[in-house]
Amino acid sequence: MKRVYLKQPAKFLDECDFDIGKRIVKAIDKIPSGDIKKLKGMKIETYRLRVGRVRVIYIIENDTLIISKIDYRGDAYK
Repeated sequence: MKRVYLKQPAKFLDECDFDIGKRIVKAIDKIPSGDIKKLKGMKIETYRLRVGRVRVIYIIENDTLIISKIDYRGDAYK
C-alpha cells in the first residue's frame, strides 16, 4: 500500500523526538492492525490510529494511505 503524507504530518514527524517519530512510522507500517477506529461525522471514511499520546488521522483511497494529520491527543481532532 502506497503512503502519502500531507504537509502537517510530515512537519510533525520532522519536529518530534526521534524515538517518537520512529514509533509512529512503525505503527503506520502495520496498518490495518493496531488501535484503529473509524471517526464518526466525517463525509469521507476517516480513521484514527492511536500511538501512545499521539493520534494519526488517515484516509484509505484506491489502495493509497493518505496521512492527513498527526498530533497529540488533545489537538488531533480540532
